[in-house]
Amino acid sequence: AGNVGQPRAAIAAFGDRVEKIKGSSTEILPDLGISGRRFDLAYIDGSHVAADVYRDGVLVWSMLDRGGIAVFDDYEWPMMDAPEQRPKLGVDMWQALAELRSPTLAIRGARSDIFAPETVERLKAANPRIRVTEVDAGHNVAGDNLAGFLAAVRPFLASLEEKSHEHARS
Repeated sequence: AGNVGQPRAAIAAFGDRVEKIKGSSTEILPDLGISGRRFDLAYIDGSHVAADVYRDGVLVWSMLDRGGIAVFDDYEWPMMDAPEQRPKLGVDMWQALAELRSPTLAIRGARSDIFAPETVERLKAANPRIRVTEVDAGHNVAGDNLAGFLAAVRPFLASLEEKSHEHARS
């Protein structure tokens, strides 16, 4: 199994192109994102709770360059009692987004330090049916700019109502 048990040797082979960052992903990933860091490869060995893994995924995917790869350790970790708590679900949420068939609107605050433009692109790539709009706000769009939030939601809801009436007529 190659370099299993020899991570320093495996990393050393790549010289200064690899940076090992050790610490809590809840602290490190936001700091890396805010500082504008970009990566070709991210290896995450973090929490084993689905919601934490999902959060780590959203944060790390926003920092990956086009074609970048995110690797999650312990994907099939069986030690959680409930399957919905296991890491696999947090990673697989992107697949679930890809399979989403119902009308969906994602609203990004233009000044959000959490929902990055790169994540919007990955969301659109995962499922082009998801409509994404941007509002002049921070991450808490409705709290920062309620009028902008409503201006984004109203046309989306109106389009759903229009489609519903068209369907009823046919």
